Amino acid sequence: MTLREIRSLVHFSTKDDITFGTFVTLINEACREIQDKRNWSWMEQEILLTIQEGMEYVVLPPVFKEPLRGVHTLMSHGGEPSHWSEPLNRHWEILTKQEALRRFSAAQRWAHRTAYIDRVGGEWRLVVSNHPVNTAFGMRLLAYCYEPKLTLSDTVTTSEGEAGELIQVTTPAVVSNKVTEHLPMAVIEKTKYLVFTIQNNLDAAAASMANFDKFIADATFADDGHMLSGRTIRMGGF
Repeated sequence: MTLREIRSLVHFSTKDDITFGTFVTLINEACREIQDKRNWSWMEQEILLTIQEGMEYVVLPPVFKEPLRGVHTLMSHGGEPSHWSEPLNRHWEILTKQEALRRFSAAQRWAHRTAYIDRVGGEWRLVVSNHPVNTAFGMRLLAYCYEPKLTLSDTVTTSEGEAGELIQVTTPAVVSNKVTEHLPMAVIEKTKYLVFTIQNNLDAAAASMANFDKFIADATFADDGHMLSGRTIRMGGF
């Protein structure tokens, strides 16, 4: 379901007089809350990263939420530090920061295929060593990621090139995402709740919130079944 379709349905129910810009803010708030509710199966993404020579970490994209739990969550590809002499596409273990640092300290430099994820200065980092690596290598991380925010129009960003020239990049408007695709009614009811709250229509807000909770509960049950089915197939079950 698209942004304008949701806007039309919410307006029909609430008879609101808010601007489209304010509505976009509210619907994005609704989408974010839905994604914060749980790690939905449709949030799973593969993130390809490169640990550059001379670095001990790589910054994860802003959409990163948290890693998947599983035996193949983090893999190296395209080479590993030369002194390991390991085959490509090797599994890495993601530990807590405390445990990873303990292993780093015990190994004095490297803890064999060990990494941790850290939040530093508003960004997520995948840390693979407590010393700069001597060879660049790639990583594949399976993670839950947030969907892009919905936008009303194209976004134009301007940056300066190496020669001082101005470079403009246009990002097309995002009129739908996986949240509005998989849970459109939950998005609608949560947005209605936010609008009714602005209108101080508390009874209507409570009714929309109850509908929202029901849609989330039903979707959670279905998503749990989808995840269990996928896990059974991957493990060779029936």
